[in-house]
Amino acid sequence: MATEFKLPELGENISAGDVMRVLVKPGDSVANDQPVLELETDKATIEVPSSVSGTVGEVKVKPGEKVAADQEIIEVETDKVNVEVEAAEDGVLSEIYAQEGEFIKFGAVVAAIEKPS
Repeated sequence: MATEFKLPELGENISAGDVMRVLVKPGDSVANDQPVLELETDKATIEVPSSVSGTVGEVKVKPGEKVAADQEIIEVETDKVNVEVEAAEDGVLSEIYAQEGEFIKFGAVVAAIEKPS
């Protein structure tokens, strides 16, 4: 599954910066906390670490470009998978027990469905 890695908040009163160097390329393995970008702000030059691990799929920025906080920088292929699960019965969803992003074990109850009267 592809995961977007976005530029995190850089600090107080810093909302953007200029890309100096991109430290990864498509096909590279990237680890959590590994620097992926060198960014120059009006206050300093910093290395931006990845918040995900996996394989770089696409680099969305180039040296010389200005990037803003929350802008997508790279796309990373991970071993995580999204799966849609069909309900066993028709009804109205009344309660959700699992939180978004939570690891769910096979066979776990994730929601309650009430049958219409």
